[in-house]
Amino acid sequence: MGPLAYGFGLQHAGKVPTLFASAAVMVVLGLVCARLLKPRAPSDART
Repeated sequence: MGPLAYGFGLQHAGKVPTLFASAAVMVVLGLVCARLLKPRAPSDART
């Protein structure tokens, strides 16, 4: 999906807007993943 979106962006918007958009998507995706991946105690840990 990424190469298709990148190619579409390059063709219709140009290099700089496409690079900024992809950077913004990566930042948002990183923040969402960091929020969703919460640390868990190991299964052999005592509570």
